[in-house]
Amino acid sequence: MVSIDIEYKPWWLPWRRHIRSWAPSHWWEMSERQYMSVVRSLLGQTDETTYHAEMFGIPKRMVRRMDSWQRYMMNRQVRWLESGRSEVSRFFISKIGGLLAPEDGLKSMTLQQYMTADTFFDQYTDTITDAAREGNPERLRRFVAAIYLGKNEDYFTEPGDGKVLVDIDGNASRIAGVDHALVWGVYMNWVMIRNWLSRAYPLLFPEGEAQAGSSPRVRQRNVWLNAFDSFVGDDVAHLDAYRKMACTDAFRIMNRKIKLSRLQNKQ
Repeated sequence: MVSIDIEYKPWWLPWRRHIRSWAPSHWWEMSERQYMSVVRSLLGQTDETTYHAEMFGIPKRMVRRMDSWQRYMMNRQVRWLESGRSEVSRFFISKIGGLLAPEDGLKSMTLQQYMTADTFFDQYTDTITDAAREGNPERLRRFVAAIYLGKNEDYFTEPGDGKVLVDIDGNASRIAGVDHALVWGVYMNWVMIRNWLSRAYPLLFPEGEAQAGSSPRVRQRNVWLNAFDSFVGDDVAHLDAYRKMACTDAFRIMNRKIKLSRLQNKQ
């Protein structure tokens, strides 16, 4: 975090006053409010004054009094946003439409939930074109509904555990009335989480994962089906156990299997 100190003199006081605020120096240091200021800026839904106020935690009345040099110096503190790799291991938006985000580091996300959400992510991404830069809104909501769950919802339930099976279509309907910037912000957040996973498990999530000679549409439809089949192998008796496994535990095992397989092939 970078501290920002501002001194000013109110017309009704004989002395100067001081404001100290903080600007993030990395994505993971951002609060939900700061993250959403970036999202709204990318969507063209905010003005410079509001952006500075929300990003730096400074009252709008103070931002309005700043000259162009002061605003330039503020922008310099977050210039890192314009370049470099964006990766995080958590969701900035904690709640959307009454639905809750997974725990930090995807601790509460099962392999089944991740595969479902990532498949919907690819299906939504496939609708983004030059003519429709924000893609199909229904597919976007369905993607988000696979990630954010109700308080007692789960992808798996057991008798007496107080859980109810996730209703993705129902959750998507609840999200329909939510501010579009919040919903799209989850999409942007997921891209950052995938970048984090690519660094943590490089063999399982290689950068530029499209295969030569295959269309993106075919690759996106089959990628998790093939990965899961390879992970389970012949141990079909424990199929549900694999689906219920914490996704990061499964990724660690998958990544290790790929590494061992490549070592064996070299021998």
